[in-house]
Amino acid sequence: TIFQTLTVLPKPVTEEQRVFCPGDSLLVYDSLFTESGTLTLVSTAFNGCDSTHLVTVIEKDPPIIVPLDTIFGTYGQIITITGPNGYVTYVWEPSPTPPCANCPSVTYLLDSSGYQEYRLSLTDADGCQAELVFRVVVFPPCSADSLHIPNAFTPNGDGKNDVFRVVEHEGAEVVSSLEIYDRWGEKVYENRGDSYWDGTIDGKPAPSDVYVYIVKVTCGELVGKRVGDVTLLHLSEIYYVPYLSEIYFVPYLSEIYLVPYLSEIYFAPHLSEIYFALRLRRNEFRPAFKRNLFHTAIKAK
Repeated sequence: TIFQTLTVLPKPVTEEQRVFCPGDSLLVYDSLFTESGTLTLVSTAFNGCDSTHLVTVIEKDPPIIVPLDTIFGTYGQIITITGPNGYVTYVWEPSPTPPCANCPSVTYLLDSSGYQEYRLSLTDADGCQAELVFRVVVFPPCSADSLHIPNAFTPNGDGKNDVFRVVEHEGAEVVSSLEIYDRWGEKVYENRGDSYWDGTIDGKPAPSDVYVYIVKVTCGELVGKRVGDVTLLHLSEIYYVPYLSEIYFVPYLSEIYLVPYLSEIYFAPHLSEIYFALRLRRNEFRPAFKRNLFHTAIKAK
């Protein structure tokens, strides 16, 4: 009796995993992968049995990068910009100050005004790259002098230039109060915050005149102010005599008196409409210098 022992050898099976970056391709043996998949190779092992080698190819998902909000800063300010964690290398452009190799977080000195971009190139453990762009808007140094303030307004209810206020802006300045004074130094209006003057005093239309304003602003812990003048204009008709090149105009009067042969022209700027009526005849000329007639006249520039 002969006994023979038969041993069934296990079929050799090996596996491996390969990864490539989004948008790239990967050559595995003689197969080119442009997306995820598998490759099975069958060969003869040393013991004569078939051997199977399984290759799993994975295309990595694109990195999830949350859209970045625009960063706002002020000239001379130092800002800190932080990139995402989990990457092997970090390359900032332009180079931060002080230089920092492979730093997820860096600082920059905002030494120029306007729109700026800071780019961050990232590389992960598989060699895949991504890029982030940080958008920064740098405002000029915080100052009341950078405010845009009109020099005239016409509160006539037409929806155009009906109120006096600081023009909306994107700077760091915050308007904290507005004061208005007449030519005799009497305060005729005061309010806190980003307020406006509608051209009235105690609920009644203020006369056309030049008024002094004081605008106070805050820039963080700093406080500043801006002092200037604004002209309030009430539009009215203008009566014009032909062949005269010199005109004197006074706003807020129901009639305008014209005197020929004057050497200078006085005119109220920023009017939306001017009416010329050929209604005066030679015998209708009257002296222009009546009481209070020209106390609000403005010399044309």
